[in-house]
Amino acid sequence: MPDVGKIWVGRWKAQFGETLDGPIQTDPIGLSYILRATGPITTDGGETITADDVVSKVENEAYIRFGDGDQSRRKAYLLDIAAKSSRNLINANDPQKLLTALHGAASDHRHRVYIRRESQQQSMPRTP
Repeated sequence: MPDVGKIWVGRWKAQFGETLDGPIQTDPIGLSYILRATGPITTDGGETITADDVVSKVENEAYIRFGDGDQSRRKAYLLDIAAKSSRNLINANDPQKLLTALHGAASDHRHRVYIRRESQQQSMPRTP
C-alpha cells in the first residue's frame, strides 16, 4: 500500500491541488461489511447493490457486463459504487453498527491505509 498510496496522493494533488494525509483502500469483501452496516446503495443506473451481492457485482459481473472493450463504462460503474458506498459511510445512521463493521473488516485485513507522514506510516503495521 505505501507505493500505491503515494501514487494516489500524488494524483489527487495533481488533479485537485489538495494534499491528502493519505488514502484508505477497502477490498470488495470489506465493502460488503460496510454495506451490511449502512444499507444498500442505488447506482446512477437504478441498480440496487447490497452487502450480499457487492462482491460478485464488482469482481465478476462488472467485467462480464462491460467486457474488455468497454473499460471506461466499467470504471464509471465501479466508481459509482465506490462513491455511493462512501456517501453511505459518511451518512451512517448507526455509528455503533458501522464501527463494528469497520472493526471486523480491519480484523480480517480488508482495509489498507497509507499515511503520508513517514513516522505515522511506520506505526501502521503495529496498529490492528
